[in-house]
Amino acid sequence: MKKIYLLLSAAGVISLSACEEKGPAIDFGTTAVAKDTTYMAKVETPDKKVVLVEELTGASCTPCVPAREMLAGIVSQHEGQIAVMEMHIFANAPQTKPIKDHSQYDLRTDDGTEIQKAYYSDMIGIPVAGIDRVPVNNVNALTTPSWAGAIDKELQKTPPVNVKVKSTYDESSKNAVITITASYTQAVSKKQFLSVAILEKDIVDAQETTTGVEPNYTFKHTFRDMITGVNGDEFLKDQATKDAGRVYERTFIYPVDAKWKPENCVVVAYVHGEGENKEVLQAGETDLKGQ
Repeated sequence: MKKIYLLLSAAGVISLSACEEKGPAIDFGTTAVAKDTTYMAKVETPDKKVVLVEELTGASCTPCVPAREMLAGIVSQHEGQIAVMEMHIFANAPQTKPIKDHSQYDLRTDDGTEIQKAYYSDMIGIPVAGIDRVPVNNVNALTTPSWAGAIDKELQKTPPVNVKVKSTYDESSKNAVITITASYTQAVSKKQFLSVAILEKDIVDAQETTTGVEPNYTFKHTFRDMITGVNGDEFLKDQATKDAGRVYERTFIYPVDAKWKPENCVVVAYVHGEGENKEVLQAGETDLKGQ
């Protein structure tokens, strides 16, 4: 995870309307934060549910290819309602490793590995996936036969919070300015956390398949980095209940890794709980360079 900063504006300070409340400076540990913004507004109509899929996958994993294809089919049926993060992790299993003498890149990340340890410690192999971090029959790391049903169940939910993601990219500084807005459509009394991740699409590299190594395979949703803490950053700590109409906003300046293609990068943000209540309530995504 890179050091990031809350941006008050691209030039200096955002002009806040009279209804806005400026929050105090908050220490989020590894994230350097200047200030959060929160205010009350008219209660929004709930958006359609956007489901987060955290897919644990690998370049040396033969069954991971049909699993990705199956998931792509589900995504195509629900345009704009499924955010997929393909995470390559460090694990004591050959399927998670790059392909010796073939792979140009090592797509494994420390942050992805920490997410697997924190939320999917019951993983016994890949491919597996978490669907909104909601267990099915007490299992978090779901095998492929469970994916479609779990996704369909989550899609039926009405999210209590709308999540909007905006991003622009400055070519000269190589920084992205990312704004996340969480607007509560229902009152929520539990602790709330914001997680923001960077993905890169259309990475071409070697992949093990049933017919051998495909040297020019296209990886579509590769997880690159967490902007927030791996387990998310708690927000609105001083409010036991987040009332309907409460809006929370956070803006980051994020230095984009020079090895990535900004035009292929995607920002994914999601609001969730912790511990026994780690469910992802709503997700959102946008292109790093804006749309």
